[in-house]
Amino acid sequence: MMLTATGLGLGSCWIGFAQGWLNTPEGQDLLNISRHYRCVAPVIVGYPKAVLPPVPRKAPAISWVGTVSHLAEKKHRKVSEMQFASE
Repeated sequence: MMLTATGLGLGSCWIGFAQGWLNTPEGQDLLNISRHYRCVAPVIVGYPKAVLPPVPRKAPAISWVGTVSHLAEKKHRKVSEMQFASE
């Protein structure tokens, strides 16, 4: 929902703190929410006053454990075990 809002030029914010209150009898009564419903992800949506620039991100650090040949051997072993189990 938040990604769709952004795509439509809207701003959104997940208000996690409100979740607890919205699930209380007081919150449900004030907003006329049935007791059969539980709030799990309160989100506000609206038109932003300004468009914020994208947040700078660092390049991901990817580390491999073992070698590529090690991964190929492991895959081959699993395939062999599956063939053996089916015989």
